[in-house]
Amino acid sequence: MICRLLGLIVIVNCLLFFTKAEAGVEGTVPPEFQLHSLPGANHTIYLDFDGHVTSGTPWNDNFTGGADFTTISWSQDGDPSTFNGSELNAIYLAWLSVSEDFMPFEVNVTTEDPGVDALVKSDAQDTQWGVRVVIGPEDWYPGSAGGATFLNSWNWNTDTPAFVFNSSLTGIREAVSHEVGRSLS
Repeated sequence: MICRLLGLIVIVNCLLFFTKAEAGVEGTVPPEFQLHSLPGANHTIYLDFDGHVTSGTPWNDNFTGGADFTTISWSQDGDPSTFNGSELNAIYLAWLSVSEDFMPFEVNVTTEDPGVDALVKSDAQDTQWGVRVVIGPEDWYPGSAGGATFLNSWNWNTDTPAFVFNSSLTGIREAVSHEVGRSLS
């Protein structure tokens, strides 16, 4: 958990462990999908582990002939329909690491979907925007890569995600920060 106390940022490193039954209770959202490093910040990095349909972006135009494509949920155990305790813990640790990387900046690293409006820069007066980082396997991107993003896409007026294809915790943590950094340059 990241706490702000008297203007200081303190990281409390606590591991969360859930049994499969706790993680899969219908109608509940595991706390790993409600993590925020700086709620209320104008800028957002959304770590999207639970699958995403990409539509109407340069990814579609350049790689799928304009067709939508789906990235399934990230999974360590091969079952993208649920998250087990180990996967939930890995999501928490990935969020914690990325949050630490972006701590010096006024940005909210979150695992809770903020909605498209919080991710796109709609016009010059818009002060709130960010980037979606879709974390999961791919079958549309040519070659092998740990991730992909468009340079300078951070403030585009479309929900054009960065992608992380790594499946290991270390690979995810490093690739997310790398791809978000590329979206800024």
